[in-house]
Amino acid sequence: MSENVISLKKENNQDANEKLESFMTRNRKAIIICFVALVAVAAVVCICFGVKSGSAKKNLAAIDSIEYAYTKDSGSLSDEEVLARQTETLENLKPYLSKKGSAGTRANMLAADIAFVQNDYENAVKYYLAGFSSNKNAYTAPLCKFNAGVCYEELEDFASAAKCYESASSFDDFLLKSHALFSLGRVKEVLGDADGAKEAYTKLTEGFKNDSWSDLAQSRLIYLETNVSAENK
Repeated sequence: MSENVISLKKENNQDANEKLESFMTRNRKAIIICFVALVAVAAVVCICFGVKSGSAKKNLAAIDSIEYAYTKDSGSLSDEEVLARQTETLENLKPYLSKKGSAGTRANMLAADIAFVQNDYENAVKYYLAGFSSNKNAYTAPLCKFNAGVCYEELEDFASAAKCYESASSFDDFLLKSHALFSLGRVKEVLGDADGAKEAYTKLTEGFKNDSWSDLAQSRLIYLETNVSAENK
């Protein structure tokens, strides 16, 4: 496939890039919702294998109850009822947001989920980064950084978004590492840092040979090489 990508004409590359940017813009929220679901699965793993103290178990049980009350029969609620439930949930989570370990991570991730749905990206970033700090060695750590990067993009703070994507991509066992590298390159382009974008894309194409994000990165590399070369003539 990469040979076919390399053989594309400049005009086709540009059309593909424009379609890609449009797709990413339209689907950013859908993507992060999938990540929130993945966080929930990871949190269960953390509970099963990482909880040792009685206090931690008690905190996690309390957060479980809060989350259950938040999600129970949510599909049948009106917009007003959803908002009231979100407000109540955020209030109930407050005692657990400063906790360390799995409890702190889960509380902050749930709070971040609610803030994101409410388009409150400033608080969503705060919660995601607090979730990261609660347990930097957890499976959820790179997810927190990645999701924070998405929120920073919504806030048009692209420099901070780049830092979060770079941090997320530094975790070798992060299942979405290729996506994080592509997002890093894309944001570097927005910042006008062509060299930084090419570095991220190159790292992606060299490290993930059979990956759809790698194919897209290869297309972006061709686009950048073509346009940078034209500008330097």
